[in-house]
Amino acid sequence: MVGRFASGWLLGAWLRFAEGRYAAGGAGVSGATLWNTALVVSVSRCRAVPGSLAGMETLTLESDALSVVILVGKGADILSIVDLATGVDPLLRSPWGLRDPRHLLPVASPVAQWVQRYPGGWQELLPNFGAPCTHEGTEYTMHGEAAVMPWRAEIVVEDDDAVEALFEIELLLVPLRLERRVRLERGRRAVALEERLSNAGSVDVDFIWGHHPAIGAPFLSPACRLDVGARELAVDADYTSAFLPLEPGSRHAWEGRIREELSELPAAGVRRDLVAYFLGFEQGWWAVTNRQLGVGFGVAWDAAIFPFACFWQELRATDGFPWFGRGYALALEPTTSWPAAGIAEVVRTTRTQRSLAPGETIETELAAVIYDSDWGVERIEPGGVAIATGPHGTGPRPPAD
Repeated sequence: MVGRFASGWLLGAWLRFAEGRYAAGGAGVSGATLWNTALVVSVSRCRAVPGSLAGMETLTLESDALSVVILVGKGADILSIVDLATGVDPLLRSPWGLRDPRHLLPVASPVAQWVQRYPGGWQELLPNFGAPCTHEGTEYTMHGEAAVMPWRAEIVVEDDDAVEALFEIELLLVPLRLERRVRLERGRRAVALEERLSNAGSVDVDFIWGHHPAIGAPFLSPACRLDVGARELAVDADYTSAFLPLEPGSRHAWEGRIREELSELPAAGVRRDLVAYFLGFEQGWWAVTNRQLGVGFGVAWDAAIFPFACFWQELRATDGFPWFGRGYALALEPTTSWPAAGIAEVVRTTRTQRSLAPGETIETELAAVIYDSDWGVERIEPGGVAIATGPHGTGPRPPAD
């Protein structure tokens, strides 16, 4: 059942929004069919449903609580995470939609190549984050090839209590192999990810590894509040915009005025643009709560593997390519390294790149959760348990600074 927002303004607004968000003319696909199914179907058991969108393979994982669409044919992107109790999907849909790879423009710019393949949602970035570059004689593409190449998928669990799928890719430009298990369980509004990265080559391999979950409207609105478990914010030194709230290259403790101003989204019509990096995580987590809806979305991860998080806001700030005034997005991206300028620049500046020796393996876990709160969260615990604050949460209201 759709639940407490099934009738009224939210469901109607969500369906009208969905009808256009995956649309991309004859070369794309409408999200209405996908979202309508997710919103109105009551799932009696956990299941995996193969399908296709824009000529690419998909796999939809469903429980009684969530419906999650994964684009196997391109990056194993998580396209949507629909909460069946409310109909809410917090993830961004790009204005240009999901494009059929057989009909992409033959553009030369790496940025334009990435943009026309970007449907929104949640990408896995490997072995690069940011600009394309050459490092130690190896070409690293923009945001890494894992985000644009097809993966392999296998359903490994499908029963009344859980559904789990294994997604795999072996990269071409560097000999890295990545496995990701995605699991839903009955009665839980959480998505569990278990990952294993290994070096299949006979030489050391340098890399950047990150996750790119982006949040968008209609969930994202001026009613949203951000909570994050970091201690410091470093503003990108090279990113410039007329709508930056902080000076490029500046660093700030995540407290007081800085935290309060940047934890709130500005009022409708106020433009903001930001690329920055959260540092100083003891435990990796962030959460965005829509206080009008009383619903939030958060991610938890292992800060030993991903010690940083890129903080990106595009709030109607870009009049030119690619947003043309249509961008309304927020992303917090757990990553091994910063800045988001490509591995060559990371090596030159922060030297936070990672390296795997031949046969070496890294294993880690992440979780995403949808929760109820009309204020915010105290934290997101490992495994995707939200400790909410406010009168309808389980924890106290945050103290005033």
